[in-house]
Amino acid sequence: MDYTLKNLSEIDDVAVKGGFSENQEARFGQRDLDATQTGFAYQIVKPGKRQAFGHRHENAEEVYVVIAGEGR
Repeated sequence: MDYTLKNLSEIDDVAVKGGFSENQEARFGQRDLDATQTGFAYQIVKPGKRQAFGHRHENAEEVYVVIAGEGR
């Protein structure tokens, strides 16, 4: 069985390129994890900041796992 092992903190932080690095880090691992049907994001929202923008998907769900801190 094939699998990919990747340290998610080593994936490029696209928040820097998007101009959102003051608020958060955003690392999207679909390509790095060789996923074809599933997206994956590793995000860190900095203390006292909010997610930079909202969005929605027509045919997908999102699952959030909060490791530390809190959100609303």
